[in-house]
Amino acid sequence: MSAAPRLVYATTPAAAGTPRLLLASWHFPPGDATGALRWQRLAPFIAERGWSLDVLTADPSELPRRDDSRLAELPAGVRIFGVTQPRLLRDRVEKKALALKRRLRTPVAGAELPAPSRAAGRAPATPDSFARTEVGWIPRRPRDLLRAWFAAGDYARYGAWATAVVEAGIAIARDQPPSIVISCGPPHMAHDAGRRIAERLGCPYVMDLRDQWRLWERLPEALAHPLWWGLAARYESKAVARASLVVTNTDRARLTMQQQYPAQADRIITVLNGYDDEPLPPATSDGVFRIAYAGNIYLDRDPRPLFRAVAGLIARTPADARVEVAFMGEVRSFDGRTLESIAADEGIASHIRLYPPRVRHEALRFLATAPVLISLPQDSVMAIPSKLFEYIRFPAWVVTLAEPASASALFSSDIGADLVWPGDVDALTALLVHHFHEFQSHGRPEPLARDTRFSRREQARRLLDRLAPLLAGRRVAA
Repeated sequence: MSAAPRLVYATTPAAAGTPRLLLASWHFPPGDATGALRWQRLAPFIAERGWSLDVLTADPSELPRRDDSRLAELPAGVRIFGVTQPRLLRDRVEKKALALKRRLRTPVAGAELPAPSRAAGRAPATPDSFARTEVGWIPRRPRDLLRAWFAAGDYARYGAWATAVVEAGIAIARDQPPSIVISCGPPHMAHDAGRRIAERLGCPYVMDLRDQWRLWERLPEALAHPLWWGLAARYESKAVARASLVVTNTDRARLTMQQQYPAQADRIITVLNGYDDEPLPPATSDGVFRIAYAGNIYLDRDPRPLFRAVAGLIARTPADARVEVAFMGEVRSFDGRTLESIAADEGIASHIRLYPPRVRHEALRFLATAPVLISLPQDSVMAIPSKLFEYIRFPAWVVTLAEPASASALFSSDIGADLVWPGDVDALTALLVHHFHEFQSHGRPEPLARDTRFSRREQARRLLDRLAPLLAGRRVAA
């Protein structure tokens, strides 16, 4: 028997009889992940419609970091329930195997340690990530079998959590049944939880794909196995078949999903993340031409084209020019190498600054110091990094490194940001040199967030207008 869901936070209760939405999402405040922002920012618009929101999310006590200041931004009628991650037998087996591996690698007392390798800091034999086209079912080395094990474990862990979410959702519904069940992922097994809750309650179900699932192009090395994508296809197709509405966050993703599921094409829509109207910290200037990046560096976010362009910028500016490349987030390494060593290879070691992850208001203050905000390249042609929507609110030049036909490129062109193909280092160098001289002569530019089509309010209106008929149908059925 599963434990009762733990109420971790509640705002002022909504009026009796208020239509209630039930959201299953691993990421939600007080979690501080970027993925928590989407429904945190949609919550006020839900309240404006006269609806309330229950959220089933990861138990905050188990999160590596949290930002309780986000809770104060939630409107009336929001309740947050923490669902504990069940502990699996395979987790204990992996933990013991890892401990044994470490003991076997520990040198015997008094033994002579090997000399440091001359290749220290160089790229490892195994990359940090693989595209789906780079992996196959036939194992070629023992690590391929391990990746199958880890891929299965990823679904087992989040699947166990999804089952706990289902039981929690049913328990909540006994007192206050929801009008609509919504899931948001990744982690994508939240969609399986949402589907199962909706089936048991007989509710309309809405599937919100914050990122693609079976169509995701690249995975971390440990998970990159066809089994992961095979399970994604299985679970995604079941969720899409049950969904009254499937929400993607870019038009490229919507079109691809409609091709994948033609029978459900009219139920698949686009709702961008959008930019917010929240107050920003004032832009500050210390005279440094700072190129800033906020977020994580992983998978395909290759910083090397940027570093090479910055080296070209430094060579084309006065010797006393103050140029800095600043990163905030999980940015210690890329492809097995530290960012400092990569920067040293490009000759800009003294110009790089790395900061650990910070809570959101500190990250915004960091971005406010930079006249240039950069979006690093990514393999996914269907995704728009959510940081782009934040970047365009600052008085800064927004530079996107992206393939020309990608969703990021199309959005950047629409909004007026600078777009550069990641392989064209000369073009990026010329652009940075141009903005450096603009900064020296005229200061910082005006923000790009002027088109209300891309505001969070407009995107919320699109979504909630599609939810309203589902609510009406649910009330009639009840």
